[in-house]
Amino acid sequence: MSSPVLVELQHVRSALRHLARHQSPARNPLAELACVRQAACRSGFDLSREAREFELGRLLEELVVAELERLRQQAGLAGTGAPRDLRRWPAGARIRADFEKEQPELEAWSALYHRYLRPDLNLSLQDLSALLPARCRRTIQRRLQRGLQALTERLGALERAIRRQEQVEPTAGARPDPWLPDAWALGQPLRALAEDGAASPRPVLRPVLPQPAAPQAPPSQAMGSARR
Repeated sequence: MSSPVLVELQHVRSALRHLARHQSPARNPLAELACVRQAACRSGFDLSREAREFELGRLLEELVVAELERLRQQAGLAGTGAPRDLRRWPAGARIRADFEKEQPELEAWSALYHRYLRPDLNLSLQDLSALLPARCRRTIQRRLQRGLQALTERLGALERAIRRQEQVEPTAGARPDPWLPDAWALGQPLRALAEDGAASPRPVLRPVLPQPAAPQAPPSQAMGSARR
């Protein structure tokens, strides 16, 4: 029997569209996922709707960044300086370098990242087409769709892993290091990010132990500005 669908592509797309406008994903069913709730708890927030929406956006960004970094390093595009600094090069040069490798998977994650997770660039599909004259608009659309599908599958795999973990170890929250990248079935990129958070352009998924003070939810009006 096939596994139930936990993550719908349309909901991932909706969340990305909010992030492209520098907003947290509002009224999105994905904010109810166990992996999102766990992330909110470990960040010291309560489980308010605003906190879960903020964590959903951060989780999606971290998944995309981790995979793009892995594919770029695999393609020999690590560049100079901090290997995990996705903002080191001018955006246009990075995008062209990603697409010059003729690797559809790398192109898909690169298009996804620059189109939806860099609201400061405000890149439309037309802008990407202009940056990549060797790629027709339809090809770029296919890459975006491929990246969206891959991200949906990755988030679904993470959710299933977290649910399995909660069933086996319902008291995992009390453990000093319950966030195991291997259990997420996400491979080495997140392990590397977790071990070297200082090199990442923003906080990565690492265990954050509950604080003795009362949890504090982020102001809903600060969600957009806090994302960058």
